[in-house]
Amino acid sequence: MIKRDLPDGTPISVIGVGAFAMGGWMWGAQQDDDSRAALHAALDAGVTWIDTAPIYGDGRADALVAEVLTIRQDRPLVFHKCGHRLVDGQRVTDGSRERIIADCEQQLRAFGVECLDLLQLHWPGPQPIAETAGVFAELKRAGKIRRVGVSNFSRDQLAAWTAAGGPLDTVQNKYSILDSQAEADVLPWCAEHAVGFLAYSPLARGLLTGTWDDTKVFPPGDHRGDRAEYGSERRRQLAPLLAELARIAEEEDVPVAAVAIGALLCTEGLAGVIVGARTAEQGSLLGDYAYPLRQRDLDSIAAALTACGG
Repeated sequence: MIKRDLPDGTPISVIGVGAFAMGGWMWGAQQDDDSRAALHAALDAGVTWIDTAPIYGDGRADALVAEVLTIRQDRPLVFHKCGHRLVDGQRVTDGSRERIIADCEQQLRAFGVECLDLLQLHWPGPQPIAETAGVFAELKRAGKIRRVGVSNFSRDQLAAWTAAGGPLDTVQNKYSILDSQAEADVLPWCAEHAVGFLAYSPLARGLLTGTWDDTKVFPPGDHRGDRAEYGSERRRQLAPLLAELARIAEEEDVPVAAVAIGALLCTEGLAGVIVGARTAEQGSLLGDYAYPLRQRDLDSIAAALTACGG
């Protein structure tokens, strides 16, 4: 597994395992035994960090991750989130001092540790950025968190965070070959400021895995079933791209997902990519995804995207 350094010099695998779907919420039914098996398989495959959040199943994903950590001797890093939760079934974003401290303390208890490896603000809250940045600085000074991250931030919001004196080690934003806006703004900012960029949804929530066909049906409770961006018409539109990914995958003898992710690994400033896993088989495959592409393959993917109108 290829590794890259966080700003403090800590090496991490370029692939991290995401626990979002393990919570069940938004992804349909999920068996806890399958989630445990997925986590163990991912770690056995060389993954060294897990990304999780309290909102993933209202604490269910966190509890599963914490349980697995009690078993493993090769303890991975855990990238936590805060400031985003479910209240009466509705998402609430809150970057206030009270909420951030409460979320931090709750996760310290849930994971049985005195210091969190990384605490990320899940979404920008309605509070002034300077207020939230100050809380994170306070928690770091107190030894409650080792590293600070933010997620779903724009370039301007990042500038406001650092201008307020907020410490910052990572930025986690959406990034895939289908959604490459980060290349124009946040990724260059991270490279310039020595901040690690963590990509989520690198496979467009399954669309770029190469495993879907026109008969793909999502189970009840899976949010993708209600969104046109994952529907059959969208898959037909992307046929030239998916065919090109499959061609490269066959030529290189790697999974199609490895090609879609490999294109991202060539980007300056990228520290790691978060890939979800729901079964032992999916977890074990993560070890095959650290595969940076050659320039000729990047060029052919770009041409295929153009052919799709992307």
